[in-house]
Amino acid sequence: DGQIVNNGKYPYRIQGCEYAVGGYFIPSDTVMVVLENNVKRVYATKSLDAERKIDLNDILDGYDYLGDVYTYDLEDAANQDYWIGDIKFNSEYCITYPCSLGSGSNTGVGDRVYAGGTISNNSTREVLLGGNLLDGSLAGSSCLSCWGGLPGAGWFCLAAD
Repeated sequence: DGQIVNNGKYPYRIQGCEYAVGGYFIPSDTVMVVLENNVKRVYATKSLDAERKIDLNDILDGYDYLGDVYTYDLEDAANQDYWIGDIKFNSEYCITYPCSLGSGSNTGVGDRVYAGGTISNNSTREVLLGGNLLDGSLAGSSCLSCWGGLPGAGWFCLAAD
């Protein structure tokens, strides 16, 4: 709603909010914790604290567990990128995350999870949604990158408080 032509070059608008504006959307009250076998758990907080948590123990103690991002069942494929089949939406925290495997750009949500390669156990990750300037025109609203650690920063990331 609000865009006449959707050709991948321009942002689009849903109920007044613009998306695909050239950077990853970062819901700053949401964190992924990477466990053994590359299991990625999604945690969120409703806290209005000005300071966001980056310490693993603080996150596990103060954030609520929402669910797991889909991870390949095969151990050797756990770190590979994949097409998203479907997403879960948590209406209480207003966050989505991939919950099943897709088979290509024309099925499911037509977006990718960029798994982040081999990630150390008990690592924390930003929930980077939607795509950045490098692939923004190729990424939709369900795209998820698992590469960015919590203390990191980049010109291609946009905060969303």
